[in-house]
Amino acid sequence: MDAVNGTARTGGSIAIGGWAADAEDGAPVKKIEVLLDNNVVAEGTLGTERTDVVKVSGRQDWLRAGWAATISLATVSPGHHQLSAVAYDSAGNRTTLSGSRDIEVAPK
Repeated sequence: MDAVNGTARTGGSIAIGGWAADAEDGAPVKKIEVLLDNNVVAEGTLGTERTDVVKVSGRQDWLRAGWAATISLATVSPGHHQLSAVAYDSAGNRTTLSGSRDIEVAPK
């Protein structure tokens, strides 16, 4: 994941994003799930252009490798939490994406 933006507060939300591509299928991948403390809390929106990924990888079929999600913290208790994401390919295989984050959620 590329970023956790803003202050994490109970009742608020955070925006995250990153990229994921499949060596066989290209991009976008089939699905991204965002997990908070190992529980699925959102599904990523797929298909954002990532010219930086193409430039580094040399793979034009990875142009739409970007993804983004907004996570509601409405029911998240204050304290320490782990945020991660899992990508699924067309065959249903899953892989945990690098860049998981430890976050602190502050009271309202």
